Amino acid sequence: MADIHIVAGDGGRGWRIVCHIPVPNTNNSSNVNWRTAVVNSGQGGSTELPTGDGTAGTISGAEKTQVETGELLEHSLSLDVEGSGADNASRVAAIRAAYTKAKTVVLAAAQRRLKYYGQTLSES
Repeated sequence: MADIHIVAGDGGRGWRIVCHIPVPNTNNSSNVNWRTAVVNSGQGGSTELPTGDGTAGTISGAEKTQVETGELLEHSLSLDVEGSGADNASRVAAIRAAYTKAKTVVLAAAQRRLKYYGQTLSES
């Protein structure tokens, strides 16, 4: 399964990249599992990629299941891949660096938004 899927160019130097970010199997401050919070809040649980074998712009069935159950959070970003160097190794390094940064930033933002998700209280 892939962590990074390159799906489309903008006609110039930018490319849209779909990142699959692991979500921890632990609980938020309301004792709701992060994966459940991601899916039930609507902030995750679906993919924009077509189902296939995980190659050629598709997502494998197993990876799709991980997205649908909240194990992976799907996030898209745009990256100037062309400006990262003349060779493939430089482009791959730039894409991986962007994924690593997004993985940290996107997960932290989701956890801030969902910190108390799912808490239920009565009036008294």
